Amino acid sequence: HLSENQIKEAGAAQLAAALRINSSLTSMYLYNNQIKEAGATQLATALQVNSSLTELHLGDNQIGEAGATQLAAALQVNSSIIEMRLTSSMNSSIEPLCLRNKSNQAQRSTSLVQLLISEDHCSVPIPMGEGEKGQ
Repeated sequence: HLSENQIKEAGAAQLAAALRINSSLTSMYLYNNQIKEAGATQLATALQVNSSLTELHLGDNQIGEAGATQLAAALQVNSSIIEMRLTSSMNSSIEPLCLRNKSNQAQRSTSLVQLLISEDHCSVPIPMGEGEKGQ
């Protein structure tokens, strides 16, 4: 767990570089690290090629709309993420994740089972469909 370590954008970029080549890490907890939009964008880019990470917790990181948009795009490509958690300080910036998850069912990653966004910003249950995990 790397929560509350103030890794900021630079630390997120370093973690993203490691995720691009890592094949064994399965969960990453990055609550309250001030990674902001730039860090979220770096992590999203890494998620497009990483195939081992199954859980990503990014709450209280001020990822902004651009970061949320990049994460939403990464979830459409990623085949390993089962659970992503986001929390309160994001306000309306998570709207791209909510909208993509609700409207792009066919393009969404088949591995995503839970997108958890607290503080009642968006509660998105992920239905299991043909070919998805759980069948």
